[in-house]
Amino acid sequence: MSPVIRGGQEIVVKSCKQVKIGDIVCYKTKDWFLVHRVKSIDKTSGLVTVEGDSKDRVLHKIKKHVIMGVVQESVYRKIIKIIIDSKTRI
Repeated sequence: MSPVIRGGQEIVVKSCKQVKIGDIVCYKTKDWFLVHRVKSIDKTSGLVTVEGDSKDRVLHKIKKHVIMGVVQESVYRKIIKIIIDSKTRI
């Protein structure tokens, strides 16, 4: 997510019921927590297309239920671990 979020920074992730295009979301894969920007939402299939901001720009299609929450904009560039709902550290 560089340059918005750099490696080693801490982010605050707020749980949410809805995400929208442009949101930066944290989601869990089998082995990793990933942070990407929402590019599109398919209302029929329920798949969310996400993409990092780095120059690699790889698209991923994920199911809504794997999204843990949305990164709070107010903490960009100030942050070193992922904090879910300001209580649980990952």
